[in-house]
Amino acid sequence: MISMADSNTIHLEYLPEDIVHHKDRAVAPSQSKTTQDPCERVKIKQNLSDKERQYIIDFLIKARDNISLVAKEMGIARSTIYRKMRQYNIYY
Repeated sequence: MISMADSNTIHLEYLPEDIVHHKDRAVAPSQSKTTQDPCERVKIKQNLSDKERQYIIDFLIKARDNISLVAKEMGIARSTIYRKMRQYNIYY
């Protein structure tokens, strides 16, 4: 992309179509990090943390506290599950 750009800025026109038009990754200009209210970012991070915490709890219940199964289900390492459990104060 850098080699295709005429300047030091990479514009959307240089990106592949599947990246530009992907629903989950596309960010409207009004929602960019530079224009977003800092309080809103904190709320979004907290909301994501709350959801992740609940997912871990739900998977722990479903897997009957088997950390290996939880890690496999979430697609992350067991050590990451342990770290996130400490981070979110989840005790089993």
